[in-house]
Amino acid sequence: MQQVIRGTLSGRNREIWIKQVQQNGQQIFQASEYGVVLRTGMQDFMKKVGSMQVMDIYGNTVLWFEPHLSDGCHLPFIIDFNGRLADNYGQQRGSIQSVGMMKDLYYVMQYNNETIEAYSWSVPGGMFEIFYKDHVQIAQLVKFEKTEKMLDEYCLCIMDGYDYLFDLLFLYTLHFDKRNFGHTRQAFFGKSADYHREVSFAGIGKSKYDANFLRNYFPMIDRRVKQGRTSTANESKWILILMLSLIAIAIVIVGIVYACNKASILLIVDIFMVAVFTFMFVGAKKSGML
Repeated sequence: MQQVIRGTLSGRNREIWIKQVQQNGQQIFQASEYGVVLRTGMQDFMKKVGSMQVMDIYGNTVLWFEPHLSDGCHLPFIIDFNGRLADNYGQQRGSIQSVGMMKDLYYVMQYNNETIEAYSWSVPGGMFEIFYKDHVQIAQLVKFEKTEKMLDEYCLCIMDGYDYLFDLLFLYTLHFDKRNFGHTRQAFFGKSADYHREVSFAGIGKSKYDANFLRNYFPMIDRRVKQGRTSTANESKWILILMLSLIAIAIVIVGIVYACNKASILLIVDIFMVAVFTFMFVGAKKSGML
């Protein structure tokens, strides 16, 4: 069985950072631990259903995803993730199959005669993919709400003893990014989504989500998710203030226009418009939109 590169955290829970980077005019993903690159990944974002591959630090393919459309797939906005897993020799290592639809959608991955299930859940501050094996949570993929410099970033939290599944979970991260974060914008504008907010209230992932998993085993990641939650609340407050202020200013301007019949009204309107745009700029800066 082919194993992943074991770094300095072998024998312990591992936090592996997966970041989207620009390289030779392409957007690729790098998986690293303590600054040491372990793997790179690529996805065919020009197609709704495209191949994905995980490569070692020398550019050799480690794991390859070869997709196929499900029978009776009538939802074009859902990126299908059914297909075959193969290594660099073309030997089949397993398969991936989607189960259910919409909120009850989850994935079953057969990999080297083992079965791994992936469920989705999200809370204020982060989106999660939750991985189970034999009814035990073995890992969790964390996507933070805020993205720096238009490049997506993830943390793959893997429990002790399951790092041999790293290649599979990294490949799944490529699918998760493609499905949720800007594959269309990448194709047409060369950018990825810089902000995404989705909070789950129902679905099959609810029964699989353990709020204590990160807190107990990956406390640093848990704190970052909570910080994102606080940041989002502050942004929402500023956006609400901005909207209400603009409405109030618009009412004042309309009242002045109707109350006055003087040429100086144009000057007053100009002053108010300057105030509107100034407040919009300050509010956007405070909310992180600029």
